[in-house]
Amino acid sequence: MTGNAKAHALRERLAKGEFILAPGIYDGISARVADRMGFPALYMTGYGATASMLGLPDAGLATYSDMVGRAEMICSVVQTPLIADADTGYGGLLNVQRTVRGYEAAGVAAIQIEDQEMPKKCGHTPGRRVVPAEDMVLKIKVAAEARRHPETMIVARTDARTAHGLDEALRRARLYEEAGADVIFVESPESEAELERIGREVRQAAPRQHGRIRQDAAGRGGAAEAMGLRLGDLSGPGLQRCRRGHAASLGAPQGQRHQQGHERAAIHGHA
Repeated sequence: MTGNAKAHALRERLAKGEFILAPGIYDGISARVADRMGFPALYMTGYGATASMLGLPDAGLATYSDMVGRAEMICSVVQTPLIADADTGYGGLLNVQRTVRGYEAAGVAAIQIEDQEMPKKCGHTPGRRVVPAEDMVLKIKVAAEARRHPETMIVARTDARTAHGLDEALRRARLYEEAGADVIFVESPESEAELERIGREVRQAAPRQHGRIRQDAAGRGGAAEAMGLRLGDLSGPGLQRCRRGHAASLGAPQGQRHQQGHERAAIHGHA
């Protein structure tokens, strides 16, 4: 019996070369619904968790306590392995150690840490700033060493593509892999050609679907798997559909629906 059985199951699927598609979940009901649909993994989105918990944008406002509590609650109601957003690790190296151990104790199978400066922003917003790659390498080493169970996976995300270009994002990806990350997450690639390059040059490639890329390439298994990619998450569509559905169920007039569209744009613009 392994110490983290769900992480072990997720590792086995990846080792077999299976493409893992993980729907974004953010609260108990979204987790229960997704858990019954047969996905190989679920993804606790920081944007969704912050929005559903605080009613605010993903701009570094949710604390470690907020997020580990949400992860623990989700793990308690699902059987599917959970990949959970842990933002920047919520501080320095001691914070990263505490974050990994807390998420692991909550039942998380894979813990995602990113290389943004604090306060961080949603990965689909402009103006994101990254820490020096060497600082993130230290975080990854600490995260890997902090695990109490070797099955628990560390996901290293780089946000360097948007401000510094794909070459820098790939340089960081290779450094993070060497530091001990189990999965590499290159945030916000801007074309299918970039996805293909990531798949070729990063052994543990796991980029997210981005709004400027067709969903069939970045969000579904077939095309993405052919590019050499191993894992993809659909973190946005569920929350967006929930928001629209809730507005419709309340009978929002057309004018209010139009206003909600502007509010959504404002959230993305200032997150």
